[in-house]
Amino acid sequence: MQNGRGREAAVRTFLIADIRGYTRFTAQHGDEAASRLATRFAAIAGEGVEAWDGELVELRGDEALAVFSSARQALRAALELQAAFIAATAEDPDLPLTVGIGLDAGEAVPVGDGYRGAALNMAARLCSVASAGTVLATVSLRNLAGPVGGIAVGDPEPMAFKGIELPVDVVRITDAQPRPAAPPWPSARRVPIALPAELEPLVPLIGRETQLRRLRWHWRRAAAGDGRVVIVSGAPGIGKTRLAAELAGEVAASGLPVSYLPAGRPIPDGIEGTRDGAPTLLVADDVDAAGPAIVELALRLADSAPGSRRLVLLVHRREAPGPLVARLEELAPREQRLVLGPLDAAGVRAIVALYAGHAADDAPVTELAAESGGVPASIHRVAGSWARTSATRRLGTSAERASAEHDRPHCTAELRPARGDHAGGERASGDRAAACPGAAGGSRTPVAGCGAASGSTA
Repeated sequence: MQNGRGREAAVRTFLIADIRGYTRFTAQHGDEAASRLATRFAAIAGEGVEAWDGELVELRGDEALAVFSSARQALRAALELQAAFIAATAEDPDLPLTVGIGLDAGEAVPVGDGYRGAALNMAARLCSVASAGTVLATVSLRNLAGPVGGIAVGDPEPMAFKGIELPVDVVRITDAQPRPAAPPWPSARRVPIALPAELEPLVPLIGRETQLRRLRWHWRRAAAGDGRVVIVSGAPGIGKTRLAAELAGEVAASGLPVSYLPAGRPIPDGIEGTRDGAPTLLVADDVDAAGPAIVELALRLADSAPGSRRLVLLVHRREAPGPLVARLEELAPREQRLVLGPLDAAGVRAIVALYAGHAADDAPVTELAAESGGVPASIHRVAGSWARTSATRRLGTSAERASAEHDRPHCTAELRPARGDHAGGERASGDRAAACPGAAGGSRTPVAGCGAASGSTA
């Protein structure tokens, strides 16, 4: 199961985040505003947890519960989440995401859709006492994680909790250095803009929802002033550019600029600038196939991304030269690298449905997945071929049925009971059998009043 959730007991790290003052906000601003606040909170929490390899286990309005297999990743996620909540509040003060976060780690057992364990309970207690904008963790979690680059741990402070006999040593988690931030870009200045033609989508994005949420998270952080580089790699046809195009479409629709740096073509004008300091998305496509000038420019823009409002997507094929891959990966830590793999059966079926509609339910998904290798470009090819063959077969079957229906004799004579008999009596039935021998199992020799496909006469 995703993120390592098994059915056995294991050491896990729990993160619980809660909006401070949510009940008061609801009373003052009404249910509609509270729903918008909770929706925004859920979107940020979901993206941030997933970006750091966590699993969002539960959302309850103003509270989120997440689980991580890595204590270090959980701590990093907590700090980035706080930064995102603060940035979102600055962008829209009418929806204040004043959030407290608590974490603990320990052995826990999956139960139904959730977990049971003392660490989960302690994370909830720490969350309840964490003030807005703070992250609290137990000393045991700090010890489990060990030193984590970029993270500062405060001095232990004993805290007493109801139901726990001895005080618990608690530490405050902060960034070792002030996190880059920038004033929010005014939404009033945003109007949808055109995408570069190379990023106009031709087919729907299928089977890449997780990777898209991760890109959204990195864009969210970059737009807030925490610029960064994300590497997207994979086999040819796996959908690298299509994934980048999906994010680019969302960015352009929000009125923020998108730049595209193609391989093998002249460098576009203005590629290095930003419009009035606006957050910018740059897609450097097929870096491994680009000439030295483009590679140098892409690397220079990537080097300058931290501390800016720029997200740089570096796209390359799996077969890229080792030295280039090593240089690119120096610019992006592991959590900022997306390696795209084959689509699963659900993805294959969804693509088949684009071509075959409801007939996709009858598609040989396993065979199509094997033939295409799960590579989206190849799936589209084999799915289109199967859909055409299937449609031709269905039309042929329909034609055969229509022909068979046409060849079957049909009674055209009006059936009347014999003189002196009542309708529906035995004599009438007999006459009906005589008039329509095909219907009664009699001879197919044409009789008066019955037309046959061979052209009977009276």
